[in-house]
Amino acid sequence: MARRPGTDGTSPLKPDSATHDAVAYDDAQNLHFIALAKEGEAGDVFELLKSGTVDINFIDPATGFTALHYAAAYNAVPLLRLLARSQGCDFTLTDRKGRTAASLAYEVAENSVTGRFLLRKEMQQRRAQQQA
Repeated sequence: MARRPGTDGTSPLKPDSATHDAVAYDDAQNLHFIALAKEGEAGDVFELLKSGTVDINFIDPATGFTALHYAAAYNAVPLLRLLARSQGCDFTLTDRKGRTAASLAYEVAENSVTGRFLLRKEMQQRRAQQQA
């Protein structure tokens, strides 16, 4: 299978001079990350996370979803495992309708096993946040 542009840590959108807007580049990288998450592309998402050029908790401006929300809604188990093991993944974030990834696993994907797993992770994070 041919690799998509940007999955090797490079991007066709990468600024080639100091005159390009760094913020626009970061946004483009994060939108590419979200697009890969929508497709359930765990391998490509892993490469982007490893490159350090994306925010694991980036929120899709169109839906309010994070990569974790997409993985939960689409029942993309390999991607869910990857994100759950990644440092900094926030299980408490909500979409525009106030749903967490755990809620989407139950409601949209109808996967109670994944929903319970994500809910446990969410509750652990909430307790840790309260203690901090």
